[in-house]
Amino acid sequence: MALLFYNNTPFNSGTALDALDFGTGDGSTTTFPVINKTGTRVGSTVEFGSTEFFRNTGGVVISGNNVILNSPPINGSQGVIPGVQALVLSAFDNDSVPIVPTINSPAPRQSAQKFFIINMDDIAIKQHNAAPSSNGINVFFADNISNVGPNLSWVQLACADPVTGAMMTPLATGVTLKLPPISAFSPLASSISAGQPLIYVVAASGFTPGAYCLLNPGQVNQEEVHVTAVNTSTNILTIDSNLNFAHTTSENIYHNGWAAWALMTVPVNATNNTAQNYYNLGLERQCITIQRP
Repeated sequence: MALLFYNNTPFNSGTALDALDFGTGDGSTTTFPVINKTGTRVGSTVEFGSTEFFRNTGGVVISGNNVILNSPPINGSQGVIPGVQALVLSAFDNDSVPIVPTINSPAPRQSAQKFFIINMDDIAIKQHNAAPSSNGINVFFADNISNVGPNLSWVQLACADPVTGAMMTPLATGVTLKLPPISAFSPLASSISAGQPLIYVVAASGFTPGAYCLLNPGQVNQEEVHVTAVNTSTNILTIDSNLNFAHTTSENIYHNGWAAWALMTVPVNATNNTAQNYYNLGLERQCITIQRP
């Protein structure tokens, strides 16, 4: 599925989050295949249970699409093989830390990170509908190593404000975020010059503020836009910045994703005031992807 997570714009291979790979220790196996990405995208650390294996000290060697550890993980231990690009949340385990809070550090024990769920590959022929038995596209954290490090009570998800992109009120800890389907599209109703913030479409009714949309995918004037207002009476989409290219009525615009936020709150003294890296929590999504009619 081409619906991927990104941690920044522009949406390309440099900002796409690498998928996690997994394994289970049996007390003797040291080689684990990488299935969800290539070996070149394996990160610097592999975690099995409470044991971390580091590439820079020889604990991890990459051979093709296999991860080779310098010792076998213990029997039954759950393993996570992260990638190079990840959603990183960094915070302290104490409130009395002399730092200046910022948008990405609301308080010493908190860390917030904006992310995007986007299809940049085949949105012209695919659409993403609600997950089975759900009223939306499910976005959630999974705890991939039980009883080690942070758990789902540490993390929350939130929608992004449709206009400003700022974090809205977070859901309760561990609760799944349900995003609307990613399916709207329309031909352009008139040609548009570069430098304009308005897009005239044949039918605006399927679009909503906050949608990220791709204009004329796969062509030299392809560009990503963020819709901040929709007028269904005049069929005009307002975007948050001026267009970079001119566009004509032979082109289509496709809704291809959403922005959202992750928030982590570290319990007091969770790491006994020592630096720790954890890899067990992973961002996941569920939806039904179909061919466009």
